[in-house]
Amino acid sequence: MNTRTRKKYRITSKFRFITSIVIMLMLAAAAFNVITGLHISTALTKPQYTDVQIAYGDTLWDIACQYKSDDTDVRKAVYDICKVNGIEASDLEPGMTIKVPENFELFQYTSVAFENQIDIRNIFTVNNIVYKG
Repeated sequence: MNTRTRKKYRITSKFRFITSIVIMLMLAAAAFNVITGLHISTALTKPQYTDVQIAYGDTLWDIACQYKSDDTDVRKAVYDICKVNGIEASDLEPGMTIKVPENFELFQYTSVAFENQIDIRNIFTVNNIVYKG
């Protein structure tokens, strides 16, 4: 009969063993974060704005088209710009400086949160309709 004995491993240094396990776990966690994109943070509490100087012939439509993201409707972008600055489209004058939200989708969530004084983590959307939980 061929009986095979297993080789027994002995931990000679507990400190080195625990240190190597901790390092491997940290590397695995870092790799998981990089792969899943969890290391990227987005400011959800304060919308960022770009200051735009109005020149002769500029319209809110043109400005919204220039600064909006591809998946944002131009009409919504114009509405958001008007809402941020407290103006209407007819109020534009050359030399005027307006604020344009850098992320219109983020502006949608934060403006709802600020208006209703709710925690932004409780806001979600279904078919582009904003709900608060």
